[in-house]
Parts: sequence; structure tokens; C-alpha cells
Amino acid sequence: IETDPSNFKGHREIWMKEDGRWFKYLEGREDSYQKALERCASIKTDFPDAFVVALRDGRFIPITEALESMTQ
Repeated sequence: IETDPSNFKGHREIWMKEDGRWFKYLEGREDSYQKALERCASIKTDFPDAFVVALRDGRFIPITEALESMTQ
């Protein structure tokens, strides 16, 4: 699917990340977990199954690992 806003209910910061054999569609990038949660809450109005993910060096990592590294 093209990341055009018309394909994602007008959301404009959509990007795609290939993860093995899956294509995952994400919106935006946040440096703060709180901001990520706020963005996720607003996206859930259009995409109820949306959730926050964490990436490090372009790879998905567990949220707990990302939060631990933020406190160090």
C-alpha cells in the first residue's frame, strides 16, 4: 500500500518498515514515550488497534528495553 494520506484516513506522517516478511505501517516519530502515547491515542480514533512501538538503529525492540535505556 502506498503511504499516501488518502490510504490512511488523511494521516500524513505514514511510513512503512519491512520486518522480515511483513510490511508494517507507522505514523510519526517521537523521542518521548509520553508524546508517543498521546499520538497513539489520537490515531486510535481511526485505527483502534494502533499501538506504540520502539526502534533502535532501525530495528524493532521491546518497549521495556527502550524505556530502560531512556532512564539510564
